[in-house]
Amino acid sequence: MLAWVGLAHWAGHYDNRWLSAAALAMLSGLILWPWLGQYRFGGILAACLAALLAGILVLLGPAAAVLMTLPPVLIPAALALGFAGSLRCGRQALITRFVRISEGPERAEQAEVVRYTRRLTVLWALLLGVLALVALVLALLAVPNGLLQGFGWMPPWPLSRTVWNAWANGYAYAVPGLAFLLEWWLRPHLLSGATSPPPWDFARALWRHWPELRGTPR
Repeated sequence: MLAWVGLAHWAGHYDNRWLSAAALAMLSGLILWPWLGQYRFGGILAACLAALLAGILVLLGPAAAVLMTLPPVLIPAALALGFAGSLRCGRQALITRFVRISEGPERAEQAEVVRYTRRLTVLWALLLGVLALVALVLALLAVPNGLLQGFGWMPPWPLSRTVWNAWANGYAYAVPGLAFLLEWWLRPHLLSGATSPPPWDFARALWRHWPELRGTPR
């Protein structure tokens, strides 16, 4: 994922169709991997499909740069929907489910933990939704190769592609990281019995339990 962010940033910085095609192909491979990687030749198939997409995007020329404005919108929007969807009646909030998987059902069913993790799930859904909305507005206004210009319309308030790239492929990824670190620091003060293991331990736990977390138990 870090490789994708770095490649996307350089693609946006240089507004280069080759780098844009490579970045979009890498992202498609990352998206396909959870479904195809479990099969014997799934990884090879994912790589082939990503390479095919890269070739098509290079042939499309400037369209690759226009398409590069979409991931910074769609990624946080999809994550926001994931958090928000888990808040529907009869479902367990996403962060509550993570606690149940990683720390056990007894901990997850404590009233204080349920309340805290549900509120935290709401906050993450809102934060990611706002990030998606901001990215969409900036993508519409970006010049050159923004969404509006890609459809042949000049934005009413043109925004430099450099400014768009600094936010969409830079600061927009830093904001969730800072939000996570702030919550990590506040957690022991807001939730009794909570600990704050090192962030890298959390990342390992999230990676280990991701297949279970992707499910949507009712």
